[in-house]
Order: sequence, then C-alpha cells, then structure tokens
Amino acid sequence: MRFTWWPIKKRDRIYPKEIIIETTNRCNLRCLYCHFHGPDAQRKRPIGIMAEDIWKAIFKDISQWSQEAGRVNLCLHGAGEPLLHPHFKEILKTAREVPNASVGFMTNGMLFDEKWHEFVLSLPVDWIWLSIDGARPETNDRYRLGADLKRIETNIEKFLEIKAMRGSNEPVLNFNMVKYPEVSEEEVLEFIEKWIPHAETVSIAAFRPIGSKRLPDLRKLKPKDRPCPLLYSQMVISWDGTVGLCCEDINADVPLGKVTNKDLLSIFNSRAINKIRNLHEKGKREKIPLCSKCDVWAADIAMETKEETIGGVKVEVVKTPAAVLYKKVHSPVA
Repeated sequence: MRFTWWPIKKRDRIYPKEIIIETTNRCNLRCLYCHFHGPDAQRKRPIGIMAEDIWKAIFKDISQWSQEAGRVNLCLHGAGEPLLHPHFKEILKTAREVPNASVGFMTNGMLFDEKWHEFVLSLPVDWIWLSIDGARPETNDRYRLGADLKRIETNIEKFLEIKAMRGSNEPVLNFNMVKYPEVSEEEVLEFIEKWIPHAETVSIAAFRPIGSKRLPDLRKLKPKDRPCPLLYSQMVISWDGTVGLCCEDINADVPLGKVTNKDLLSIFNSRAINKIRNLHEKGKREKIPLCSKCDVWAADIAMETKEETIGGVKVEVVKTPAAVLYKKVHSPVA
C-alpha cells in the first residue's frame, strides 16, 4: 500500500480497511505464550463481553459510510474466543447487513461444533481463521492449555463434509500455526500438507515471547524503514467500546476514544492518531512508547516469493518478517 504524507491540518479523511471488533476477550484456553491470557501475560484490561448497544452502534455507523470508504473487512474477534459471546450469532447476522463489507472471525476451533456449521454456511460468513499450534496432539495441546486437537480436527472435518455436500464456497478457511522453537520443520510440513487442500492460506507465524513486539528475522532481512501501515488501515475496538492504537495495543495503552462518545471516523481521523502518524512519517516512532520496540510496521513486507507444490497443491510461498504464508494458487477459469 502506498501513502502520501500531509501535515495534520491538510490530511484527507481516511477510512479504515480493517476493523477488529473484540466481541469478547474471554477465552476457553490458557495458551502458554498468549500475550493476554498466558500465565506470564501482564493483563491490564478487565474481562467482558461487548454489549448490544455498542456492537449495534458500530455496525450502524459503518453502514452510513459513503462509497468513498470502499470495502471494509469486519474481524469479529479480539483477545478471546468469539464463540463464547452469548449473542455471537446475532452479531454475525447484523454484521452481514453492513453494505460493502466482508465478515469473519478467528477461532481456536474447540467450540466450532455442528451447531455452528449450518449457521455459518447458511449466513454465510465470508471467512474463518482457525488458530491451531501443531499437527500432533502432543504439540498443540502442550502449548494451548485446555485444547484437544482431536476434538478440533473432528469439528473441522465435519464442517468440511457439510460444506462439500452443500457445494458451498464460503466461508473460506485459513489456518494459522505458531512456529515455536521446539517444533520441528517436519511437523510444520505435516500441518501445511494437512490443511492446505481445504484452505485459502496456511500461515506459519514467527514465535514472539510474551510481551515482545519484535520479529525475530527482521534484523537479518533488513527491510527499508517505513511508517506502520496499520495506522492507516486498521481500527481496533475493545469489548467496552475503547478504540486502541492497533492490534499490538492489546491492553489499550493508547486509547484514542470510545465509540459510545464519538463516531468511528472522528476517532480514526483525530488529532491524537494523526500526531502518531506524523511521528512515524518523520522516522521518530521511538518517541511513542508502544511503537518504540515494535517491528510490526514491517510484518507484511514480502521478502521472498516463490511457487511450490505441497501435498499435491500448488501454492505461492510468501516469506515476510512475521510469517511464512502458503497461499493456494487457483487454476485460471477456462
């Protein structure tokens, strides 16, 4: 994405392209390296669920945006498991009514059972990311305390059966696995081979210790410095309506406003966030405590791209500082 920089007073209005709406930060797992629920995480925010008046106000606000806004991706998850929200089906239904929007969520798969399968297929949801940390139970269940890989795989396999019977193209499935230092390359390949036939993308994310915003290969890859794209494309709304700086602001340490007091575009184009954008543009991100030790500005830079065939599936392999992405290559329509 290319940007043109202006002083604060002359900036054009910016619309977010991705809005993360934390329907709840409750979780049914206690993953060892989770930055919010992990045993060593320093959680500063209370646990809760998004109230109906908040999520309805968010969707109403977005629905009123002009064509100038373009398509927006509504991500209905945050620092928890979205299927734990008691009214998540109603939230999904309302989100689908927002014009010019794609709708999806990330889940750990434990609760993604048959009562959800028909619902997300009938709605339909546009996409689902499944977060699983291994191809073997002894790996996934070790790092993701409370998880049961066999149960998760059964849930997904049943969903794929129903999806195939219905001939549905949506939701598109994507899978993410963290490459912990102890996990072998052999198991990583097993994970990719298992899920790429059913996925649009399989992501093997770089491991970051709790609290770290550093990307381990960044110093070696040496990408050209730039302002963080998240400041111009992403909006993150916590369950209580607080807007944080970005997805790395997991404790809302840089609150930009509350959706109960201001409309979304006023917050996303406020003097507070424009001041931070200007510091990034001037190469002074070290003046922002949250950004000073964060490498996520470089997370999506493609450092290497190639094509491979894995498990009989042709994929484009894109290496970034944050992850290696295996994207299915579709045959051109005749």
